Amino acid sequence: MSERRDTTRIPARFEVRYIQEGDFLISLSNNISIDGMYFHTEEPLRVGEITQLSFSIGDLIGETVNVQVMWVTKRDETGRPGVGVRFIDPPAHLQEEILRLINRVALIDSDSF
Repeated sequence: MSERRDTTRIPARFEVRYIQEGDFLISLSNNISIDGMYFHTEEPLRVGEITQLSFSIGDLIGETVNVQVMWVTKRDETGRPGVGVRFIDPPAHLQEEILRLINRVALIDSDSF
C-alpha cells in the first residue's frame, strides 16, 4: 500500500465514535497525523462522505471534529477493513495535542537507537 499522506503518522490506538446512517458506532483507531487518521470499521463510510468523529487524545476528552473520508480499505496490514479520513478545519487545540503526541513518539523512537 502506498503512502497517502505527506505528514508524519504515528500508531495510535483509541476509541473513535461516529454516526452512520442513524447508527452510533464505536471503532478503534490505527494511526493519526496532524491532518487526519485511519480507523478500523466493519461499516466503512463512502469516499467523499463528511461526518463527525468523537475521540479522546492526550488531555482532550470527547473531542469532536468534522472529517471527510479520503479512502476505504477492505483490508489493511492487520487484515481488517477501515477508512482514512482528513480533518476539516480542526481546532488549534486539537492540532497542538496531536503534535505533542507525535513529538513524544518521535522522542521515544530516537531514544531506542
